Amino acid sequence: MTPLRKLLIVSPHFPPVNAPDMQRVRMSLPYYEEFGWRPTVLAVAPEQVEGALDSRLAETVPADVRVISTRAFSRRLTRPLGIGNPAIRALPWLATAGERETPDLVYFSTTQFACLPLGRLWRGLRGTPFVVDLQDPWMHDPNSGGRARGKKASAMTILHRHMEPWTMEAVAGITAVTQAYIDTLRVRYPRLQGIPAIELPFGAAKEDFDRLDRTPRPPSDALYGVYVGRVNEDMLPAVEAMLRALSQGLRSDPSLYSRVRLRFVGTAYDPAASPQMQPLIDELDLAGQVSEEPARVPYFEALQILVDADFLLVPGSLDPDYTASKVFPAILARRPLLALFNERSSVVDILSRCRAGTVVSFGATGIGDEQVAAFRREWSGVLKRLPFEPEVDWDEFAPYTAREMTRRQCQLFDRVLTREARAA
Repeated sequence: MTPLRKLLIVSPHFPPVNAPDMQRVRMSLPYYEEFGWRPTVLAVAPEQVEGALDSRLAETVPADVRVISTRAFSRRLTRPLGIGNPAIRALPWLATAGERETPDLVYFSTTQFACLPLGRLWRGLRGTPFVVDLQDPWMHDPNSGGRARGKKASAMTILHRHMEPWTMEAVAGITAVTQAYIDTLRVRYPRLQGIPAIELPFGAAKEDFDRLDRTPRPPSDALYGVYVGRVNEDMLPAVEAMLRALSQGLRSDPSLYSRVRLRFVGTAYDPAASPQMQPLIDELDLAGQVSEEPARVPYFEALQILVDADFLLVPGSLDPDYTASKVFPAILARRPLLALFNERSSVVDILSRCRAGTVVSFGATGIGDEQVAAFRREWSGVLKRLPFEPEVDWDEFAPYTAREMTRRQCQLFDRVLTREARAA
């Protein structure tokens, strides 16, 4: 029997921390050994991380997986310096702990980019190849307007502009939630043309849904629709179109649409953020039917909200490269699904092939009256059929499961080691 290769996964956020950037790691842990790899996770101790905790996340981690939890500088000491990032606060301990390990490969799966240069550091010390998982862009295009605001953000932007090229000079492989991130890096750093790289959306774990309460809701005349997830600026046009479709429906078919109640949950990362949709809700006189809750909720609470709904909404981005991995748990919730996406987004093809929902698409000209009217027509058809469960083609959905995404990760890891061996 072929011995398992050793994989060190660097994920500063880790259960019970309720952070989205650790979900790929968490969902993959049950499957790594099946595909020839024994994982060890290097994380920051949860008590050192700001943010919500969800004990049920920790219960999903296989008991035999070794987890190294490091210390970090106290937030009390670093907050006056404007430093809250756990990867930065824990960097000396992460570096020391990783240096003690002797893996065959290191995998950085996190949006805590400050720890990624450790890959090159360890490679220099031990020759260990490393792979980077890009869930977000690391360095934003300085000509795009960016997202940096204030002195702190500007300082981090400058730091990242130095760290990214230094790290990418030695990276051995890349996974990314969208091919666009890979393409951008290959233009920026031509040496990356020759290294293994794959597009790898977040998968979905059916086992997570097995942990939920499936008790039927008490009968109600209301029809509850929900969206759970962040609403970026590029997504606001799709949200606005959905609310305008609701407003049209109230005028054209009040007996049907007056029963609709919409809930948007976790629309901002900042728990103190104000509802950004309120002006539009007020403009359209929808205060009695639409609510927005900006604060993120724990992961399993979010899944419970999905399965308790009568139907689901998934607004897309104007960005055609936006893949919306959140569509996968929405499919597993087995609720009627209505989506509004750029016609070039992979979500349009996925929902069509899996027969998992109804999608209205828009092109380069954006979202106009035509899309609003089309969305309302599709919405009316769904509302009139409720309650029902979509007849999803689960064979078509199989490539998007956590197990399949882990298999693809491990195939890339194998390719990296083969390439490294040939170059030695």
